[in-house]
Amino acid sequence: MKKLISLLLAPMLLTGCYNYSVVDPASVSPGMAVRARISASAAPRYSTMLGTSDARLLTGKLVDTQAGALTLEVPAVPMGTVGAQEGLVQRVSVARGDVIELESRKLDSKKTGILIGTASVGVGALIVAGLRGHSSGEGAVTEPPINFVVRLLSFHF
Repeated sequence: MKKLISLLLAPMLLTGCYNYSVVDPASVSPGMAVRARISASAAPRYSTMLGTSDARLLTGKLVDTQAGALTLEVPAVPMGTVGAQEGLVQRVSVARGDVIELESRKLDSKKTGILIGTASVGVGALIVAGLRGHSSGEGAVTEPPINFVVRLLSFHF
């Protein structure tokens, strides 16, 4: 039972709500999760590099900051794709003049707390309902197995 509870609670520890806030390109440091809005005139150049139809918004990790450019690590192949279980990234050097706006991704602790609290209550309610159980009063040998979800969703009048 402890394994089931930890299995149900583990995804909640990995979730989070994020906000993007505008930052000055001079104040960013390597390793930050950023989102760069690219000018419409420069977007086709980055589209051909990345193989996408629209590259006006690049989301990834900042790798390097130079005087005239920002180097971003942008996802090229989604995680879980055949042959790329961990996902593939491509490094793109973006000229500072092509960047209209640069945003930094930060964890929103208030929204994340509400999400985790709500999910914990929901998982707790499911566990209590499952442990409470419903029986017809007959022996376990003659009673047919009841689907856990059906038992939780059944209405009693």
